[in-house]
Amino acid sequence: MKSEFRTLNIFVLVSLFAGFLPMSTAAALNDATVSATKTDFSASPTYAKADGVSEITAIVYAKNESGVPLADKNVEFTVNSDSGFYSLLKTEVTNDAGLAYLHLTRDNFDKFTVSARVDGADLNYPLTVYFTATGATPPVALMDANGGGGYGSLFKESGKSTIYYYGMDEKKHVFPTQAIYLSWYQNWTGINSLSHETATAIPLGANVTPKPLTSLIQFVSADTPFQILDNKVYAIDAWDVSPFMEDPLGAWHLRWLKSADAAAAIYGANWEGKIVPVPEIFRDNYPSALGAEINSASDYSTKTMFNFSIGLIGLFQKK
Repeated sequence: MKSEFRTLNIFVLVSLFAGFLPMSTAAALNDATVSATKTDFSASPTYAKADGVSEITAIVYAKNESGVPLADKNVEFTVNSDSGFYSLLKTEVTNDAGLAYLHLTRDNFDKFTVSARVDGADLNYPLTVYFTATGATPPVALMDANGGGGYGSLFKESGKSTIYYYGMDEKKHVFPTQAIYLSWYQNWTGINSLSHETATAIPLGANVTPKPLTSLIQFVSADTPFQILDNKVYAIDAWDVSPFMEDPLGAWHLRWLKSADAAAAIYGANWEGKIVPVPEIFRDNYPSALGAEINSASDYSTKTMFNFSIGLIGLFQKK
């Protein structure tokens, strides 16, 4: 009798479990709605060589709220480069395992921001990936708390005042003067301190020059206070896209801004405040050949396809 009672209890419990819980569980498991919080979004690797062959793959693993993979979901990948040279919008479809892939290559140094939208649901975070000289991971001291960053960082050697920019050519680029630094950045925050061993191990690259398009240049002596050695005021311009891609520094050239009226028309009444004094010894940071003279606002535009609002990422663009 006791054995029959126990069997009946077990039957009732199993029946309840089979008849109630699996129905709600099954509904949750079969839910085809994409969960932006449960869906995984990653890139592998984060850094790759800018050789036109090495790949960085963005990966979306689409899941519902129960964590079940979802097949046949449209994934819209959006890619934008900080240099302003590249953008991409591409749609892929998740496979039977819930995975969708976007393969990226680049033959010029660049920083990409990759975002994704899955079946109409925006994923909550973008990815940042880099194409660099060798694809090497930056010095640990330049990485942020999440293991990202590095390229595009500012640093100085501990105990010294010289500030460098760490470019995607994997070299350090010195700001020759405070005025040149301030043409790019508004304050002195976010500058990392590296040990002597780490700082000196990074090879030295080209000097940083005043920010193009928004700065004017006048050549001065290296004295303090300086003396004006060239009364001419120059605007900074690019020849065109092609030489920039081959030689970013050589592509920038100087153009003589011939009159105060032209300067005011282009840069506003406070145009003199945009002049960056550059010691004459750094004149050779620019090609010796000057561009066409600027006589009026119609001769020059401060607008460009290049994006410099974020800093120097696009400046050291080519191996």
